[in-house]
Amino acid sequence: MLEIAICDDDAIILKTLGKYFGKLNDATIKYDIYNSADTLYRYVEEQGTVYDVFILDIEMQGMNGLELAQKIREKDSNCLIIFLTNYSQYVFSVFEVITFDFLRKPLEYSEFENLIKKIKRYFNITKGVFVFSYRKNSFSIPFEEIYYIEKSGRRAYLYSKDKEYIFNMTLNEIWKQLDSGAFVAIYPSCIVNLFYVREIVRDELILKTGDKLFVSKKYCQEVKKRHLRFIKEKG
Repeated sequence: MLEIAICDDDAIILKTLGKYFGKLNDATIKYDIYNSADTLYRYVEEQGTVYDVFILDIEMQGMNGLELAQKIREKDSNCLIIFLTNYSQYVFSVFEVITFDFLRKPLEYSEFENLIKKIKRYFNITKGVFVFSYRKNSFSIPFEEIYYIEKSGRRAYLYSKDKEYIFNMTLNEIWKQLDSGAFVAIYPSCIVNLFYVREIVRDELILKTGDKLFVSKKYCQEVKKRHLRFIKEKG
């Protein structure tokens, strides 16, 4: 469950965002609405930072969104902070609190929908795990640590930040666990984490690690398209 806190003292903005979440109709998202930074901060003080994402207006009566974000960031370095604003003068100030993104006013549903996709993609990569067992040992590897997975015969090889793992699993079983938006097949038996793709040159995919992998001619166009889409969504 993705938990989101929305804070704005403009009732129209809050009503609009409520409609947008209703239109999404996503059962994996839970959101709470606050009409002042002070109210949200009191809740955070009492309950801790129970939210994964904070969507904050910058201009509010009393404590403003930047002040609230700074207090939240002191308590939680992992949550995502998104600012609702039409004020360009705040662009440099928001970097102090490690801002994930902005949602511009006046609000547009298409921008809101793209933002939610971007948030979910981020959490799929950072919180998702790939689980397997081999020779009576069980492993759980975070998506963000996986470079690529390669099949050879009955065995599969997972290459990660730490080491290489061997296990037995079919391609269908592997794909059932992976986020299809963050991983792509570059030939029938090799799946790559798009986060680690640096560039694609002709039939060669170059990872940020410097490793070079062959891309099948049949898959090349789709891999390039998926890589470009991933970069745009990642922002």
